[in-house]
Order: sequence, then structure tokens, then C-alpha cells
Amino acid sequence: MTDKQIENGRSRAMIYSMLAQSLWWPTEPLCIAIEDGTFHRFLRSALADAPKRHRRTMVPEVDKFTLLPDAQPFFASLTIEYTKLFSLDLNCPHYEADYLAPDPNNSVHMIAAVANVYSIFGMHLAENTRERPDHIAVELDFMNFLSSKEVYARENCQEENVKLCRQAQAFFLKAHLLCWGNRFTQILRSATSFWFYQGIAWLLASFLEAEAKYLRVQTPAPLLSARSSVPMPNNGLVTITGLRQTHS
Repeated sequence: MTDKQIENGRSRAMIYSMLAQSLWWPTEPLCIAIEDGTFHRFLRSALADAPKRHRRTMVPEVDKFTLLPDAQPFFASLTIEYTKLFSLDLNCPHYEADYLAPDPNNSVHMIAAVANVYSIFGMHLAENTRERPDHIAVELDFMNFLSSKEVYARENCQEENVKLCRQAQAFFLKAHLLCWGNRFTQILRSATSFWFYQGIAWLLASFLEAEAKYLRVQTPAPLLSARSSVPMPNNGLVTITGLRQTHS
């Protein structure tokens, strides 16, 4: 296993981690990291070791991040915007089933299908999370987990596990994230003028494009419609979304 492949895997895991945290309910540590530039530095550090295609498509989007002055503390501003987008009027649906199975009878099966993939890899949502497994941040968190598992397997020369982790990433990307992720970013960009979420939307869109090519997954055709009203990264699992190992 080459050092470059390990670096690429760590980079991709970190980017998944940062995107997951950015699309979860705002936390004070995240807001502090954004305000003092730590978030931006971590992102640039991750991209420095990312695959070439990721650097080419994502670096221009990182340059769009500009901390804009606000009359109130950033944590309050981000919380208000998150609530407006994802909680009150649901201006930007952030669940897979809202896009792929808006009918309640079908959405139950879609949510169960996502949860089943997690369980295959010994993962589940903590009982106190109070969120669905098809939340955009949880799905990104799961890809972070799979990428981190691939890194571990490469570091320990476990070729079969490397292959398994790569196949799992390609499957989940194709069967889930790619099917609605791009539509989610489009709606998010149209629903907000807040600089941070605008930047995250562009970053996620470019990242999914790069990931599809990196994992050799064909991007699904764009969705025609969707139901809508039109601390820092760690080396393993992002615990913020509540995604946990079923067995310790």
C-alpha cells in the first residue's frame, strides 16, 4: 500500500467529516473554528493531500469562503439560519427520503434501507440522537467512517478489507448520496444567502463530483423534482451525528 493512497484516504475522510459537521446542528466549537480560521486551515490541509481531481475541483470553492461581518455573534447567526433552512419551514429538505421517496409508505422502506447498510458495518444511530439515518450529515458521516476504515486497512496491509471498504463506499455513494446530494446542494444554494451555507453547498457539490470519478461511480441522472418549498475533524468516526458502533 502506497503512502499516497493512505494520504488520499485520510484527506477524503477528513473532508467527509467537515462536511458532516457543517450540515449538523451548529455547535459552539464548530463556530469558533470557523471564526478563528481553523476550519479553513483544516480544509486546506485536507485538500493538500487529496487526490488530484479533488484538488482541481474543490480548491476554487474553498477560496469562496469569506467570513462576513454580522451584527450578532456567529453562533447565533448560524443557528438561526440552520433553523430557518432545516427545521421550521423546511426550506431545504435534508433527508434522502424527501427526495427519493416522498410518499410516507415508501419513505419508511427508504429509511430502513439506509439503516440496514449501517448495520451491515456494525453501525447504528444512538438512541438519544433523535435523528433519522437518512439525514445528509449522517450519510456523510458514514462515508467518513468507511474512508477511515479503508485507511486503517491500507496501513495494516489488509488487502481484502481495503477492497471491501472501497466497494462499500462506491455502493453507498451510488445507491444513496449521489442520488440526491446534488439536488440537495442546488436547493440549499437557492434557499440561503448566508455565506457559510452557500460555501458548503458548493463544496459538497464539487466533492461529490470528484468522489464519483475517484470511486468510478456513474453519476445518476438529475432528479426532476423534490419535495421542498423550493470540535474539528478527528482521525476516526465523527461522533457529532450520533452514528455509533453497534458493538464496542
